[in-house]
Amino acid sequence: MPPKVDVKTLVGKMQNTANVLYELIEEFEIILSVKPELKTLEVAFSQVETRYRQIKKQQETISDRWVEEAVGVEEEPWLTAKKLGNKVKADFLQIALKFAAYQKEQNSAEISSTNSETLEALTSMSTMTSAVTKMADTLGSKPNLSSLQRLPVQTWDGGRRSYSTWKKEFNHCMAKYGQDKDEQLQRFRNAMPKGSFWTDQVKTCKTIENAWNILDTEFADRRKLMDQLLSEVQNLKPVKRDSKSFTQFATTVSCYVNDMEDNGCPVLESTEVPFFMSQLLSKLDQVTILILGER
Repeated sequence: MPPKVDVKTLVGKMQNTANVLYELIEEFEIILSVKPELKTLEVAFSQVETRYRQIKKQQETISDRWVEEAVGVEEEPWLTAKKLGNKVKADFLQIALKFAAYQKEQNSAEISSTNSETLEALTSMSTMTSAVTKMADTLGSKPNLSSLQRLPVQTWDGGRRSYSTWKKEFNHCMAKYGQDKDEQLQRFRNAMPKGSFWTDQVKTCKTIENAWNILDTEFADRRKLMDQLLSEVQNLKPVKRDSKSFTQFATTVSCYVNDMEDNGCPVLESTEVPFFMSQLLSKLDQVTILILGER
């Protein structure tokens, strides 16, 4: 059985441990003063707490020895241990309160920072969502340029005879695809013939109405259309007496009639019809005219 250690020796060991404890407390205070990361202070506090628990254990041992050997044991060492234990406890509690306050402060700062970052992220997401929604609305209501380019709008050849037909097709396409006036003006410019005098005339128009007015003044004039048709008829070569030539001639006549109809000049109602037909018949020889008349 190991020899018992007397109370004085135990008190001396307790005082040595207390000295180490107060050195650790001093280090803790220094570390705390520089506002370190919480993990660094946690390590320092852990060392202080370990020494404090050791002193409490030593004090408990001394108290037990005092009870076991109450007879003939000096009271002074026991009183010294009790007094030292109370002082160590009070000082440790002060350190524990400081650590708890710093821990709370750091956690609050971290939560605040997290909330701030979260709020900033939410704000950024809200702004982005708003922008994307606005973009989606814009794209949904107004096709982009690439989609406009795919619309089946025929390019105008710049001719007077094709103008009315092209205008009808253009307006039908714009109505079908729900294009607004700005989009119609863009498509209008793209459909104009390259290098044309009239293309330059409508290039600076700010509205689709102005652009149409410029072209209508020149190309929707029925008198000018009839003059052009008659001029073309007069320039036709005489028709040869073979099936191919007759077929080509019939096709030419049909095209002229259709162009007149499309441009609001019905053949049966036009005052120029007799002269127009006489010019066409002049391209046939007398024998052919007689044959056609008999048929």
